[in-house]
Parts: sequence; structure tokens; C-alpha cells
Amino acid sequence: MQTLLPKEQEAGVAVFSYEKPTYEQAKDLIKGQVRNMKEYINFVRTHSFYQLPSNPRQYYKEAYVSNYDFFSTAPTTAKQLAVKKYWDKVHSGELTRKPYTKKVKSVEPDVKVENTNIVEQPAQDERILLIGLMRKLGILDLCKDGLKTLFTYEELYDMVIK
Repeated sequence: MQTLLPKEQEAGVAVFSYEKPTYEQAKDLIKGQVRNMKEYINFVRTHSFYQLPSNPRQYYKEAYVSNYDFFSTAPTTAKQLAVKKYWDKVHSGELTRKPYTKKVKSVEPDVKVENTNIVEQPAQDERILLIGLMRKLGILDLCKDGLKTLFTYEELYDMVIK
């Protein structure tokens, strides 16, 4: 990475390091050149010698405030302003956010079936039921083209002849 320390900049000396820049150094590197995350990703690809992290929010977890702070920009639309106000309240502690929890259907093992007289009927092919319904309604001939897209010719032959 080429660091942008003031003393070396004035002297025109480039200092190379194998370490990623700190949060403040990264902000200085992209200031005025990057306004959003899409531009940041392109900047990281084209300026790989700066060793910028691909995910600054995760890499600078302790120091990262927001995209607006990192890119040195300000929200412009009403939606962006509302989102910024919300997150400012969350970060200040005025609002608390519930942690994300994955919704899982709970299966209770103690559930008992009261009616045990239910007899399961063998599952019929729904396509055969469709053909039977079309026959009853008398529209089988009208739907031939549509049926060709749903079935193979062998299946149609077996179902129509039955």
C-alpha cells in the first residue's frame, strides 16, 4: 500500500507496506473519488496496490460508523435521510434493535391425533384427474394443444384411451 503520510507526500517519497490501511487512512485514500459502495468496489479492484479491504464495514468493525462517514458524503434523498436518522438513534442508544432471529416452525412431539378412523386414499395422478374433468365438461377437444405441452404423447394416449 502506498501510504499518504504528509511528510512523505511533501517529499514525493512513496512508502510501501504489506499492511492494510487504518480506517482513517482508508477514508483519506478514497475521499473525493468514491461516493458509494459500488464505486468503492471498482476502486478497490483498480487500485489494488492500496490494499483496501473489500468489506470495510466488517474489516473496520470497531471504527466504522456508516457509509456516509466512510465515503465522506451526506444523504440526499428523503429515504436516505430517514435511514440515517434511524441508525443515528440506534447508535446513540435511543432505539434498541431486536436481534435477527430465524423463524423456525416448532414441531411439538406431544401432539396426538384424536380421530384414528381416517383411511388414507391412494394418491392419484393429478393429470389424470384433469383429463377426467375435461371429459366431463366436454372441453377435451378444445384443450388438445394445451395438453400437448403438459404431457408426452405416450401419456396422452394412455390417458385418453382409458
